[in-house]
Amino acid sequence: MGERGPRGPYTGTDRQRPDRRWPVRAGFTLLMVAGLLGVALFAQEEHRRDLRILGDRLAVVADERVAAVQAWMARNESETHLGPERAVDLMALLHPPTARWTSERTMLIRAQEGGIRFLSSTEDSRVVPDPGLDARSLAEVEAEALAAPGGMHDGLDYSGRRVIAVSRPLPATPWVLVHAVDRVEALAASAVRWRTLVGVLTMGLVGVAAALMMAWRLGSSERARQAADQHRRTADRYRALSTFMDAVLNAQPNPVFVGEADSRITFVNRSAADLVGLEREDIVGHPAAVALGQDKGTAFEAIGRAVLETGEARVDTLVFADEDGAEQVWRTHAQPMERYSGHADRVLTTVEDLSILVRERRRRERNTENLIDALVGLVDERDPDSANQSRHVALIARTITECMGLDLYLAETAHQAARLVNIGKIRVPRALLTKKGPLTKEEMALVRTAMDSGPEILKDIEFEGPVLETLRQINEWVDGSGRPLGLTGGQILPTAQATALANSFVALISPRAFRPGLTLEEVERALEADCDRRFDRRAVAALKDALREPSACAVWPFVGRSA
Repeated sequence: MGERGPRGPYTGTDRQRPDRRWPVRAGFTLLMVAGLLGVALFAQEEHRRDLRILGDRLAVVADERVAAVQAWMARNESETHLGPERAVDLMALLHPPTARWTSERTMLIRAQEGGIRFLSSTEDSRVVPDPGLDARSLAEVEAEALAAPGGMHDGLDYSGRRVIAVSRPLPATPWVLVHAVDRVEALAASAVRWRTLVGVLTMGLVGVAAALMMAWRLGSSERARQAADQHRRTADRYRALSTFMDAVLNAQPNPVFVGEADSRITFVNRSAADLVGLEREDIVGHPAAVALGQDKGTAFEAIGRAVLETGEARVDTLVFADEDGAEQVWRTHAQPMERYSGHADRVLTTVEDLSILVRERRRRERNTENLIDALVGLVDERDPDSANQSRHVALIARTITECMGLDLYLAETAHQAARLVNIGKIRVPRALLTKKGPLTKEEMALVRTAMDSGPEILKDIEFEGPVLETLRQINEWVDGSGRPLGLTGGQILPTAQATALANSFVALISPRAFRPGLTLEEVERALEADCDRRFDRRAVAALKDALREPSACAVWPFVGRSA
Protein backbone atom coordinates (compact mmCIF):
# COMPACT_ATOMS: atom_id res chain seq x y z
CA MET A 1 0.00 0.00 0.00
CA GLY A 2 2.97 2.27 -0.56
CA GLU A 3 4.12 2.00 3.07
CA ARG A 4 7.63 1.19 4.19
CA GLY A 5 8.27 -1.53 6.69
CA PRO A 6 6.42 -4.85 7.05
CA ARG A 7 3.72 -5.93 4.66
CA GLY A 8 0.31 -4.35 5.05
CA PRO A 9 -2.83 -6.31 5.87
CA TYR A 10 -3.92 -6.50 2.24
CA THR A 11 -0.68 -7.78 0.68
CA GLY A 12 -0.28 -11.48 -0.04
CA THR A 13 2.54 -13.78 1.03
CA ASP A 14 4.74 -15.90 -1.23
CA ARG A 15 3.48 -19.42 -1.58
CA GLN A 16 6.03 -22.20 -2.24
CA ARG A 17 4.87 -24.63 -4.86
CA PRO A 18 6.03 -28.26 -4.73
CA ASP A 19 8.56 -29.32 -7.40
CA ARG A 20 6.48 -31.29 -9.89
CA ARG A 21 9.38 -32.09 -12.23
CA TRP A 22 10.76 -35.10 -10.41
CA PRO A 23 7.55 -37.19 -10.75
CA VAL A 24 7.59 -36.50 -14.49
CA ARG A 25 11.26 -37.40 -14.76
CA ALA A 26 10.70 -40.54 -12.75
CA GLY A 27 7.77 -41.41 -15.02
CA PHE A 28 9.90 -40.96 -18.16
CA THR A 29 12.70 -43.05 -16.62
CA LEU A 30 10.28 -45.85 -15.78
CA LEU A 31 8.83 -45.62 -19.28
CA MET A 32 12.29 -45.93 -20.85
CA VAL A 33 13.27 -48.84 -18.61
CA ALA A 34 9.97 -50.61 -19.32
CA GLY A 35 10.42 -49.98 -23.04
CA LEU A 36 13.97 -51.32 -23.07
CA LEU A 37 12.90 -54.38 -21.11
CA GLY A 38 10.13 -54.91 -23.61
CA VAL A 39 12.56 -54.64 -26.52
CA ALA A 40 14.97 -57.09 -24.81
CA LEU A 41 12.16 -59.58 -24.17
CA PHE A 42 10.99 -59.21 -27.75
CA ALA A 43 14.54 -59.82 -29.09
CA GLN A 44 14.92 -62.85 -26.86
CA GLU A 45 11.63 -64.25 -28.06
CA GLU A 46 12.65 -63.68 -31.69
CA HIS A 47 15.94 -65.47 -31.05
CA ARG A 48 14.11 -68.43 -29.59
CA ARG A 49 11.79 -68.48 -32.56
CA ASP A 50 14.78 -68.52 -34.95
CA LEU A 51 16.30 -71.37 -32.98
CA ARG A 52 13.07 -73.33 -33.22
CA ILE A 53 12.94 -72.79 -37.02
CA LEU A 54 16.59 -73.79 -37.36
CA GLY A 55 15.99 -76.90 -35.28
CA ASP A 56 13.01 -77.85 -37.42
CA ARG A 57 15.10 -77.51 -40.58
CA LEU A 58 17.93 -79.60 -39.14
CA ALA A 59 15.42 -82.19 -37.93
CA VAL A 60 14.00 -82.58 -41.43
CA VAL A 61 17.48 -83.20 -42.86
CA ALA A 62 18.37 -85.58 -40.05
CA ASP A 63 15.16 -87.58 -40.53
CA GLU A 64 15.82 -87.84 -44.27
CA ARG A 65 19.32 -89.10 -43.72
CA VAL A 66 18.23 -91.59 -41.06
CA ALA A 67 15.73 -92.94 -43.57
CA ALA A 68 18.49 -93.19 -46.17
CA VAL A 69 20.74 -95.06 -43.73
CA GLN A 70 17.94 -97.46 -42.87
CA ALA A 71 17.34 -98.11 -46.58
CA TRP A 72 21.04 -98.69 -47.15
CA MET A 73 21.19 -101.09 -44.22
CA ALA A 74 18.16 -102.97 -45.58
CA ARG A 75 20.06 -103.55 -48.84
CA ASN A 76 23.14 -104.65 -46.95
CA GLU A 77 21.67 -106.87 -44.27
CA SER A 78 24.99 -108.43 -43.44
CA GLU A 79 26.38 -105.04 -42.45
CA THR A 80 24.67 -104.67 -39.12
CA HIS A 81 27.86 -103.31 -37.67
CA LEU A 82 29.13 -100.25 -39.42
CA GLY A 83 32.83 -100.67 -39.44
CA PRO A 84 35.53 -98.44 -40.75
CA GLU A 85 35.69 -100.28 -44.04
CA ARG A 86 32.20 -99.24 -44.94
CA ALA A 87 32.28 -95.69 -43.53
CA VAL A 88 33.24 -94.09 -46.80
CA ASP A 89 30.30 -95.57 -48.65
CA LEU A 90 27.94 -94.73 -45.85
CA MET A 91 29.18 -91.16 -45.40
CA ALA A 92 28.91 -90.49 -49.12
CA LEU A 93 25.30 -91.56 -48.79
CA LEU A 94 24.76 -89.32 -45.77
CA HIS A 95 26.48 -86.26 -47.27
CA PRO A 96 24.74 -85.39 -50.50
CA PRO A 97 26.33 -82.65 -52.57
CA THR A 98 23.56 -80.11 -51.84
CA ALA A 99 23.76 -78.28 -48.43
CA ARG A 100 22.22 -75.07 -47.11
CA TRP A 101 25.26 -74.04 -45.13
CA THR A 102 28.93 -74.68 -45.86
CA SER A 103 29.52 -75.86 -42.29
CA GLU A 104 26.62 -78.32 -42.36
CA ARG A 105 27.68 -81.94 -41.82
CA THR A 106 26.39 -85.30 -40.68
CA MET A 107 28.25 -87.87 -38.57
CA LEU A 108 27.64 -91.13 -36.80
CA ILE A 109 28.81 -91.50 -33.25
CA ARG A 110 28.79 -94.22 -30.65
CA ALA A 111 30.15 -94.78 -27.21
CA GLN A 112 33.35 -96.83 -26.98
CA GLU A 113 35.37 -97.56 -23.82
CA GLY A 114 35.18 -94.12 -22.18
CA GLY A 115 35.31 -92.32 -25.47
CA ILE A 116 33.22 -91.47 -28.48
CA ARG A 117 33.85 -92.90 -31.96
CA PHE A 118 33.11 -90.67 -34.90
CA LEU A 119 32.35 -91.69 -38.46
CA SER A 120 32.36 -88.82 -40.91
CA SER A 121 32.57 -88.52 -44.67
CA THR A 122 34.86 -85.50 -44.46
CA GLU A 123 37.28 -86.74 -41.79
CA ASP A 124 38.95 -89.92 -40.76
CA SER A 125 37.35 -92.11 -38.16
CA ARG A 126 38.53 -91.14 -34.72
CA VAL A 127 37.85 -91.68 -31.04
CA VAL A 128 37.70 -88.74 -28.60
CA PRO A 129 37.32 -88.82 -24.83
CA ASP A 130 33.75 -88.66 -23.52
CA PRO A 131 33.44 -85.40 -21.50
CA GLY A 132 30.30 -86.53 -19.64
CA LEU A 133 27.02 -84.70 -19.28
CA ASP A 134 28.15 -82.24 -16.60
CA ALA A 135 31.18 -80.96 -18.51
CA ARG A 136 31.06 -77.90 -20.69
CA SER A 137 34.00 -78.63 -22.99
CA LEU A 138 34.81 -80.21 -26.32
CA ALA A 139 32.37 -82.84 -27.64
CA GLU A 140 29.62 -81.74 -25.26
CA VAL A 141 27.13 -81.82 -28.16
CA GLU A 142 28.11 -85.43 -28.99
CA ALA A 143 27.90 -86.42 -25.32
CA GLU A 144 24.35 -84.99 -25.06
CA ALA A 145 23.37 -86.75 -28.31
CA LEU A 146 24.56 -90.15 -26.99
CA ALA A 147 22.82 -89.55 -23.64
CA ALA A 148 19.51 -88.31 -25.08
CA PRO A 149 19.29 -88.95 -28.82
CA GLY A 150 16.37 -87.42 -30.69
CA GLY A 151 16.63 -83.84 -29.42
CA MET A 152 18.21 -80.53 -30.26
CA HIS A 153 21.66 -79.62 -28.93
CA ASP A 154 23.46 -76.27 -28.61
CA GLY A 155 27.13 -76.25 -27.59
CA LEU A 156 30.68 -77.16 -28.55
CA ASP A 157 31.41 -80.14 -30.77
CA TYR A 158 34.56 -82.30 -30.70
CA SER A 159 36.41 -79.77 -32.91
CA GLY A 160 35.68 -76.84 -30.63
CA ARG A 161 33.10 -75.09 -32.79
CA ARG A 162 29.88 -73.70 -31.38
CA VAL A 163 27.22 -75.67 -33.25
CA ILE A 164 23.54 -76.38 -33.26
CA ALA A 165 22.70 -80.01 -33.91
CA VAL A 166 19.90 -82.55 -33.85
CA SER A 167 20.38 -86.23 -33.11
CA ARG A 168 18.53 -89.36 -34.21
CA PRO A 169 19.21 -92.90 -33.05
CA LEU A 170 19.76 -95.57 -35.73
CA PRO A 171 17.37 -98.40 -34.96
CA ALA A 172 18.94 -101.77 -34.14
CA THR A 173 22.42 -100.21 -33.89
CA PRO A 174 24.47 -98.46 -31.19
CA TRP A 175 25.02 -95.57 -33.52
CA VAL A 176 23.47 -92.11 -33.28
CA LEU A 177 23.18 -89.83 -36.27
CA VAL A 178 24.14 -86.22 -35.54
CA HIS A 179 23.41 -83.48 -38.04
CA ALA A 180 25.13 -80.18 -37.03
CA VAL A 181 25.79 -76.73 -38.42
CA ASP A 182 27.97 -73.86 -37.23
CA ARG A 183 25.89 -71.66 -34.99
CA VAL A 184 27.24 -68.34 -36.22
CA GLU A 185 26.73 -69.28 -39.87
CA ALA A 186 23.27 -70.71 -39.34
CA LEU A 187 22.02 -67.71 -37.33
CA ALA A 188 23.91 -65.01 -39.24
CA ALA A 189 20.88 -63.78 -41.18
CA SER A 190 18.67 -64.06 -38.10
CA ALA A 191 21.17 -62.14 -36.01
CA VAL A 192 21.31 -59.38 -38.56
CA ARG A 193 17.54 -59.29 -38.74
CA TRP A 194 16.85 -59.18 -35.04
CA ARG A 195 19.70 -56.74 -34.37
CA THR A 196 18.17 -54.48 -36.98
CA LEU A 197 14.75 -54.99 -35.45
CA VAL A 198 16.05 -54.28 -31.96
CA GLY A 199 17.82 -51.18 -33.23
CA VAL A 200 14.70 -49.95 -34.97
CA LEU A 201 12.55 -50.64 -31.90
CA THR A 202 15.07 -48.96 -29.63
CA MET A 203 15.27 -45.95 -31.87
CA GLY A 204 11.51 -45.88 -32.07
CA LEU A 205 11.26 -46.06 -28.28
CA VAL A 206 13.82 -43.29 -27.91
CA GLY A 207 11.92 -41.27 -30.50
CA VAL A 208 8.63 -41.78 -28.70
CA ALA A 209 10.25 -40.88 -25.38
CA ALA A 210 11.85 -37.82 -26.94
CA ALA A 211 8.52 -36.83 -28.47
CA LEU A 212 6.78 -37.28 -25.12
CA MET A 213 9.51 -35.32 -23.39
CA MET A 214 9.26 -32.57 -25.96
CA ALA A 215 5.48 -32.57 -25.67
CA TRP A 216 5.78 -32.42 -21.89
CA ARG A 217 8.29 -29.61 -22.10
CA LEU A 218 6.09 -27.74 -24.52
CA GLY A 219 3.08 -28.41 -22.29
CA SER A 220 5.08 -27.36 -19.22
CA SER A 221 6.21 -24.24 -21.00
CA GLU A 222 2.62 -23.49 -21.96
CA ARG A 223 1.43 -24.20 -18.44
CA ALA A 224 4.25 -22.08 -17.05
CA ARG A 225 3.27 -19.29 -19.42
CA GLN A 226 -0.39 -19.62 -18.41
CA ALA A 227 0.60 -19.75 -14.74
CA ALA A 228 2.77 -16.67 -15.22
CA ASP A 229 -0.10 -14.90 -16.93
CA GLN A 230 -2.47 -15.96 -14.15
CA HIS A 231 0.02 -14.84 -11.53
CA ARG A 232 0.48 -11.53 -13.31
CA ARG A 233 -3.28 -11.02 -13.54
CA THR A 234 -3.64 -11.97 -9.87
CA ALA A 235 -0.86 -9.58 -8.93
CA ASP A 236 -2.53 -6.85 -10.96
CA ARG A 237 -5.83 -7.55 -9.20
CA TYR A 238 -4.10 -7.46 -5.83
CA ARG A 239 -2.42 -4.18 -6.70
CA ALA A 240 -5.70 -2.76 -7.94
CA LEU A 241 -7.48 -4.03 -4.82
CA SER A 242 -4.73 -2.67 -2.61
CA THR A 243 -4.93 0.71 -4.33
CA PHE A 244 -8.72 0.66 -4.07
CA MET A 245 -8.69 -0.30 -0.39
CA ASP A 246 -6.04 2.32 0.27
CA ALA A 247 -8.24 4.95 -1.37
CA VAL A 248 -11.33 3.74 0.50
CA LEU A 249 -9.62 3.67 3.88
CA ASN A 250 -7.96 7.03 3.31
CA ALA A 251 -11.40 8.46 2.50
CA GLN A 252 -12.74 7.24 5.83
CA PRO A 253 -13.14 10.04 8.36
CA ASN A 254 -12.37 7.67 11.24
CA PRO A 255 -8.75 6.68 11.90
CA VAL A 256 -7.89 3.04 11.12
CA PHE A 257 -5.00 1.10 12.67
CA VAL A 258 -3.86 -2.47 11.97
CA GLY A 259 -1.54 -4.04 14.52
CA GLU A 260 0.38 -7.33 14.64
CA ALA A 261 0.46 -9.72 17.57
CA ASP A 262 3.83 -8.24 18.57
CA SER A 263 2.20 -4.78 18.90
CA ARG A 264 3.79 -3.43 15.70
CA ILE A 265 1.53 -1.20 13.61
CA THR A 266 1.44 -2.44 10.01
CA PHE A 267 -1.10 -0.04 8.51
CA VAL A 268 -2.67 3.33 9.20
CA ASN A 269 -4.91 5.43 6.99
CA ARG A 270 -4.51 9.15 6.47
CA SER A 271 -7.00 10.02 9.22
CA ALA A 272 -5.01 7.96 11.72
CA ALA A 273 -1.79 9.74 10.78
CA ASP A 274 -3.54 13.10 11.16
CA LEU A 275 -4.94 12.06 14.55
CA VAL A 276 -1.50 11.12 15.85
CA GLY A 277 0.20 14.08 14.17
CA LEU A 278 2.85 11.99 12.36
CA GLU A 279 3.57 10.88 8.82
CA ARG A 280 2.34 7.42 7.91
CA GLU A 281 5.92 6.28 7.26
CA ASP A 282 6.82 7.25 10.83
CA ILE A 283 4.05 5.05 12.26
CA VAL A 284 4.07 1.87 10.16
CA GLY A 285 6.52 -0.76 11.38
CA HIS A 286 6.89 0.70 14.87
CA PRO A 287 5.43 -0.58 18.17
CA ALA A 288 2.26 1.17 19.27
CA ALA A 289 3.94 2.61 22.36
CA VAL A 290 6.59 4.28 20.16
CA ALA A 291 4.25 5.53 17.41
CA LEU A 292 1.35 6.68 19.59
CA GLY A 293 3.04 7.61 22.80
CA GLN A 294 3.32 5.71 26.05
CA ASP A 295 -0.24 6.15 27.36
CA LYS A 296 -2.09 5.56 24.11
CA GLY A 297 0.29 2.88 22.91
CA THR A 298 0.02 0.92 26.15
CA ALA A 299 -3.77 1.07 25.97
CA PHE A 300 -3.74 -0.06 22.31
CA GLU A 301 -1.40 -2.95 23.08
CA ALA A 302 -3.58 -4.13 25.98
CA ILE A 303 -6.71 -4.02 23.81
CA GLY A 304 -4.94 -5.90 20.99
CA ARG A 305 -3.75 -8.66 23.31
CA ALA A 306 -7.24 -9.06 24.75
CA VAL A 307 -8.81 -9.29 21.28
CA LEU A 308 -6.29 -11.90 20.09
CA GLU A 309 -6.69 -13.96 23.27
CA THR A 310 -10.49 -14.02 23.18
CA GLY A 311 -10.95 -13.85 19.40
CA GLU A 312 -13.87 -11.45 19.96
CA ALA A 313 -14.35 -7.82 19.00
CA ARG A 314 -14.60 -5.21 21.73
CA VAL A 315 -15.43 -1.52 22.16
CA ASP A 316 -13.52 0.67 24.64
CA THR A 317 -13.62 4.32 25.63
CA LEU A 318 -10.18 5.76 26.37
CA VAL A 319 -9.55 9.10 28.02
CA PHE A 320 -6.18 10.87 27.64
CA ALA A 321 -4.77 14.31 28.11
CA ASP A 322 -3.27 15.99 25.05
CA GLU A 323 -0.13 18.14 25.01
CA ASP A 324 -2.08 21.15 26.22
CA GLY A 325 -3.69 19.20 29.06
CA ALA A 326 -7.11 19.14 27.40
CA GLU A 327 -9.15 15.99 27.72
CA GLN A 328 -9.07 13.63 24.71
CA VAL A 329 -11.75 10.94 24.49
CA TRP A 330 -11.36 8.03 22.02
CA ARG A 331 -13.86 5.27 21.43
CA THR A 332 -12.07 2.28 19.87
CA HIS A 333 -13.64 -0.61 17.94
CA ALA A 334 -11.14 -3.51 17.78
CA GLN A 335 -11.75 -6.78 15.99
CA PRO A 336 -9.52 -9.75 15.07
CA MET A 337 -8.40 -10.28 11.49
CA GLU A 338 -7.92 -13.82 10.15
CA ARG A 339 -5.16 -14.35 7.64
CA TYR A 340 -3.76 -17.41 5.79
CA SER A 341 -2.96 -19.32 8.96
CA GLY A 342 -6.67 -19.71 9.76
CA HIS A 343 -6.44 -17.88 13.11
CA ALA A 344 -6.37 -14.23 14.06
CA ASP A 345 -2.89 -12.70 14.19
CA ARG A 346 -3.79 -9.07 13.51
CA VAL A 347 -6.17 -6.56 15.03
CA LEU A 348 -8.10 -3.94 13.07
CA THR A 349 -8.90 -0.93 15.24
CA THR A 350 -10.98 2.06 14.27
CA VAL A 351 -11.03 5.14 16.43
CA GLU A 352 -13.77 7.70 16.99
CA ASP A 353 -12.40 10.90 18.41
CA LEU A 354 -15.21 11.95 20.73
CA SER A 355 -13.29 14.81 22.30
CA ILE A 356 -15.23 17.56 20.54
CA LEU A 357 -18.54 15.78 21.03
CA VAL A 358 -17.84 15.27 24.73
CA ARG A 359 -16.86 18.89 25.16
CA GLU A 360 -19.99 20.00 23.30
CA ARG A 361 -22.15 17.63 25.32
CA ARG A 362 -20.72 18.91 28.55
CA ARG A 363 -21.26 22.46 27.37
CA ARG A 364 -24.91 21.66 26.61
CA GLU A 365 -25.24 19.95 29.96
CA ARG A 366 -23.84 23.03 31.70
CA ASN A 367 -26.21 25.23 29.73
CA THR A 368 -29.11 22.96 30.61
CA GLU A 369 -28.09 23.00 34.27
CA ASN A 370 -27.83 26.77 34.21
CA LEU A 371 -31.24 27.03 32.59
CA ILE A 372 -32.75 24.67 35.13
CA ASP A 373 -31.12 26.62 37.95
CA ALA A 374 -32.61 29.83 36.54
CA LEU A 375 -36.09 28.32 36.22
CA VAL A 376 -35.93 26.77 39.70
CA GLY A 377 -34.77 30.14 41.07
CA LEU A 378 -37.86 31.78 39.57
CA VAL A 379 -40.12 29.19 41.19
CA ASP A 380 -38.41 29.62 44.58
CA GLU A 381 -38.85 33.41 44.36
CA ARG A 382 -42.60 33.02 43.71
CA ASP A 383 -43.13 30.48 46.52
CA PRO A 384 -40.86 31.26 49.51
CA ASP A 385 -42.43 28.43 51.53
CA SER A 386 -41.15 25.84 49.04
CA ALA A 387 -37.70 27.32 48.53
CA ASN A 388 -35.05 24.60 47.97
CA GLN A 389 -37.83 22.01 47.60
CA SER A 390 -36.73 21.20 44.04
CA ARG A 391 -33.16 20.62 45.23
CA HIS A 392 -34.38 18.25 47.94
CA VAL A 393 -36.68 16.36 45.53
CA ALA A 394 -33.80 15.97 43.05
CA LEU A 395 -31.49 14.60 45.74
CA ILE A 396 -34.03 12.06 47.00
CA ALA A 397 -35.13 11.04 43.46
CA ARG A 398 -31.51 10.23 42.51
CA THR A 399 -31.12 8.23 45.73
CA ILE A 400 -34.31 6.23 45.05
CA THR A 401 -33.21 5.36 41.47
CA GLU A 402 -29.83 4.20 42.72
CA CYS A 403 -31.44 2.03 45.41
CA MET A 404 -33.78 0.59 42.76
CA GLY A 405 -30.71 -0.46 40.71
CA LEU A 406 -31.32 1.90 37.77
CA ASP A 407 -28.32 2.91 35.65
CA LEU A 408 -26.59 6.30 35.73
CA TYR A 409 -28.46 7.52 32.64
CA LEU A 410 -31.88 7.03 34.29
CA ALA A 411 -30.63 8.38 37.61
CA GLU A 412 -29.54 11.60 35.86
CA THR A 413 -32.91 11.75 34.09
CA ALA A 414 -34.78 11.46 37.40
CA HIS A 415 -32.50 14.10 38.94
CA GLN A 416 -33.23 16.66 36.20
CA ALA A 417 -36.97 15.91 36.16
CA ALA A 418 -37.14 16.28 39.94
CA ARG A 419 -35.51 19.72 39.80
CA LEU A 420 -38.21 20.80 37.30
CA VAL A 421 -41.13 19.09 39.01
CA ASN A 422 -42.55 22.43 40.26
CA ILE A 423 -41.88 24.44 37.10
CA GLY A 424 -45.65 24.77 36.55
CA LYS A 425 -45.84 27.05 39.60
CA ILE A 426 -44.67 29.85 37.28
CA ARG A 427 -48.27 29.94 35.97
CA VAL A 428 -49.86 29.88 39.48
CA PRO A 429 -50.78 33.28 40.88
CA ARG A 430 -48.48 34.29 43.73
CA ALA A 431 -51.49 34.88 46.00
CA LEU A 432 -52.44 31.24 45.79
CA LEU A 433 -48.86 30.15 46.50
CA THR A 434 -48.74 32.23 49.72
CA LYS A 435 -52.34 31.71 50.84
CA LYS A 436 -52.51 30.80 54.56
CA GLY A 437 -55.67 28.70 54.49
CA PRO A 438 -56.77 25.72 52.44
CA LEU A 439 -57.49 26.21 48.75
CA THR A 440 -60.96 26.06 47.25
CA LYS A 441 -61.86 23.52 44.58
CA GLU A 442 -61.54 26.17 41.87
CA GLU A 443 -58.15 27.19 43.20
CA MET A 444 -57.00 23.55 43.43
CA ALA A 445 -58.12 23.01 39.83
CA LEU A 446 -56.18 26.10 38.78
CA VAL A 447 -53.06 24.94 40.61
CA ARG A 448 -53.36 21.40 39.18
CA THR A 449 -53.74 22.72 35.63
CA ALA A 450 -50.72 24.96 36.07
CA MET A 451 -48.61 22.14 37.52
CA ASP A 452 -49.56 19.81 34.64
CA SER A 453 -48.36 22.40 32.13
CA GLY A 454 -44.73 21.95 33.13
CA PRO A 455 -43.82 19.67 30.15
CA GLU A 456 -45.49 22.14 27.78
CA ILE A 457 -43.38 24.99 29.19
CA LEU A 458 -40.17 22.92 28.68
CA LYS A 459 -41.04 21.37 25.30
CA ASP A 460 -38.46 23.39 23.35
CA ILE A 461 -35.57 22.39 25.61
CA GLU A 462 -33.49 19.39 24.42
CA PHE A 463 -32.67 17.02 27.28
CA GLU A 464 -30.33 14.00 27.14
CA GLY A 465 -32.88 11.63 28.63
CA PRO A 466 -36.69 11.24 28.81
CA VAL A 467 -37.03 14.19 31.18
CA LEU A 468 -40.25 15.59 29.66
CA GLU A 469 -41.89 12.16 29.53
CA THR A 470 -40.97 11.65 33.18
CA LEU A 471 -42.65 14.96 34.08
CA ARG A 472 -45.78 13.98 32.11
CA GLN A 473 -46.11 10.76 34.13
CA ILE A 474 -45.47 11.94 37.70
CA ASN A 475 -49.23 12.15 38.34
CA GLU A 476 -49.88 8.62 37.03
CA TRP A 477 -50.79 6.06 39.71
CA VAL A 478 -49.79 2.41 39.55
CA ASP A 479 -53.43 1.31 39.96
CA GLY A 480 -54.42 3.27 36.83
CA SER A 481 -56.39 6.03 38.58
CA GLY A 482 -53.87 8.80 37.87
CA ARG A 483 -53.68 11.36 35.11
CA PRO A 484 -53.44 12.27 32.30
CA LEU A 485 -53.35 8.82 30.55
CA GLY A 486 -54.32 6.44 33.36
CA LEU A 487 -51.16 4.34 32.99
CA THR A 488 -50.67 1.35 35.30
CA GLY A 489 -47.74 -0.51 36.84
CA GLY A 490 -44.91 -1.17 34.37
CA GLN A 491 -46.35 1.34 31.86
CA ILE A 492 -45.09 4.13 34.10
CA LEU A 493 -41.42 5.03 33.69
CA PRO A 494 -39.33 4.10 36.78
CA THR A 495 -37.90 7.63 36.68
CA ALA A 496 -41.45 9.01 36.95
CA GLN A 497 -42.24 6.70 39.89
CA ALA A 498 -39.04 7.74 41.70
CA THR A 499 -39.65 11.46 41.02
CA ALA A 500 -43.31 11.36 42.11
CA LEU A 501 -42.41 9.51 45.31
CA ALA A 502 -39.59 11.96 46.11
CA ASN A 503 -41.86 14.92 45.47
CA SER A 504 -44.58 13.53 47.75
CA PHE A 505 -42.02 12.74 50.47
CA VAL A 506 -40.57 16.27 50.45
CA ALA A 507 -44.07 17.83 50.33
CA LEU A 508 -45.19 15.80 53.34
CA ILE A 509 -42.10 16.36 55.44
CA SER A 510 -41.83 20.11 54.67
CA PRO A 511 -43.97 22.74 56.51
CA ARG A 512 -46.50 24.74 54.56
CA ALA A 513 -48.37 27.97 55.17
CA PHE A 514 -51.47 26.03 56.15
CA ARG A 515 -49.79 23.15 58.13
CA PRO A 516 -46.56 22.07 59.82
CA GLY A 517 -44.27 19.37 58.35
CA LEU A 518 -44.95 15.69 59.21
CA THR A 519 -42.55 13.47 61.11
CA LEU A 520 -40.67 10.62 59.42
CA GLU A 521 -42.95 8.05 61.03
CA GLU A 522 -46.04 9.87 59.77
CA VAL A 523 -44.55 10.18 56.28
CA GLU A 524 -43.69 6.47 56.17
CA ARG A 525 -47.20 5.51 57.26
CA ALA A 526 -48.70 7.77 54.60
CA LEU A 527 -46.47 6.33 51.88
CA GLU A 528 -47.14 2.76 53.00
CA ALA A 529 -50.87 3.47 52.72
CA ASP A 530 -50.34 4.52 49.10
CA CYS A 531 -48.29 1.41 48.14
CA ASP A 532 -49.69 -0.50 45.14
CA ARG A 533 -52.24 2.28 44.72
CA ARG A 534 -50.35 5.45 43.97
CA PHE A 535 -46.72 4.32 44.32
CA ASP A 536 -44.83 1.21 43.29
CA ARG A 537 -43.92 -0.87 46.36
CA ARG A 538 -40.32 -1.27 45.13
CA ALA A 539 -39.83 2.51 44.99
CA VAL A 540 -41.24 2.94 48.53
CA ALA A 541 -39.00 0.14 49.82
CA ALA A 542 -35.97 1.81 48.19
CA LEU A 543 -36.83 5.13 49.90
CA LYS A 544 -37.24 3.47 53.31
CA ASP A 545 -33.88 1.71 52.90
CA ALA A 546 -32.25 5.05 52.08
CA LEU A 547 -33.84 6.70 55.15
CA ARG A 548 -32.41 4.00 57.40
CA GLU A 549 -28.86 4.68 56.24
CA PRO A 550 -26.73 6.17 59.08
CA SER A 551 -25.66 9.01 56.78
CA ALA A 552 -29.24 10.03 55.85
CA CYS A 553 -29.37 12.85 58.41
CA ALA A 554 -26.03 14.23 57.23
CA VAL A 555 -27.05 14.15 53.58
CA TRP A 556 -30.63 15.36 54.11
CA PRO A 557 -30.57 17.94 56.96
CA PHE A 558 -34.33 18.53 56.69
CA VAL A 559 -34.81 14.83 57.55
CA GLY A 560 -32.94 15.30 60.80
CA ARG A 561 -35.00 18.36 61.67
CA SER A 562 -38.27 16.45 61.25
CA ALA A 563 -37.25 13.31 63.07
